[in-house]
Amino acid sequence: MIYNDRFALLSKEAAFDMQLLQKILPRIQGSNSSVKKALLQLMQVAQDRSLPITEYMEDASKLYLSQEALAASKYPQSARKIAFMLRRLEEDGFTSYWLS
Repeated sequence: MIYNDRFALLSKEAAFDMQLLQKILPRIQGSNSSVKKALLQLMQVAQDRSLPITEYMEDASKLYLSQEALAASKYPQSARKIAFMLRRLEEDGFTSYWLS
């Protein structure tokens, strides 16, 4: 982020989106509710809006089925990856950044 500011490589939003995608999301993996809560909180950041986390703890499918909402996110690359990770967690009971 410092080099991005210094050399004006990308917008601040695009640079932060890449950092969230490359540095934070790869560290998240697991199968418990704390992983899901962390992903939902990160989705709030990625979409730049408040989400009813307790409601989505039961079923987050609204978040990952709406491609338009993901594309309109403040950090769209991260939002798409978080949605993928949430879907894997709900469908398979485990998620990791590295699963494809």
